[in-house]
Amino acid sequence: MINDPINFRDEHFQPHQSPSCHLLIHLDNDSYSYAIIDHAQKQLKALVRNYFGERTESFSTFDRLEILKAENENIGLDFGKVKISVETRAFTFVPDELYSDADLPEYSKFIGVEPATALLTADISAFGIKNVTAVEPDLDRILRNAFPKSLIVSQANSFLAGAASLAKAASEIQLYLNINIDSFEA
Repeated sequence: MINDPINFRDEHFQPHQSPSCHLLIHLDNDSYSYAIIDHAQKQLKALVRNYFGERTESFSTFDRLEILKAENENIGLDFGKVKISVETRAFTFVPDELYSDADLPEYSKFIGVEPATALLTADISAFGIKNVTAVEPDLDRILRNAFPKSLIVSQANSFLAGAASLAKAASEIQLYLNINIDSFEA
């Protein structure tokens, strides 16, 4: 695996601009990446990818978040929106017309998770489905404490939303791939 970090930052970005920006974070076991996008101007203000190092198996979720915050001073700003994508294989899709909050424990059986696991649900409106995602109980709590107004989803949400957006402009059949550390979605 190539572990070259990415570190683009717009030198004109000022912290007082953060309320008009969106912060998009992606976390996996080995790395983090984030983008700051000025939503009003449709401009990329920062794109960063970095790796945690060689001892990641001993890192807790809290450790990973602390590293992310320590290495990136802009992460703690007051952004207009914060969306966090967590890489996981523990998710399933349920059509909107079949989904019920009361059945959430039943949906978790399709992803084979422990009862103490936190379950997140998110709409993927372009496809008329809900994504039910299992995450570590501490991950949900720690991320919501650090980013109280955030939307936390699996990597599949971001991938499908992006693919739907690109497909609108396509005039022929397209194939979209989302390549993760040790898996992919198509």
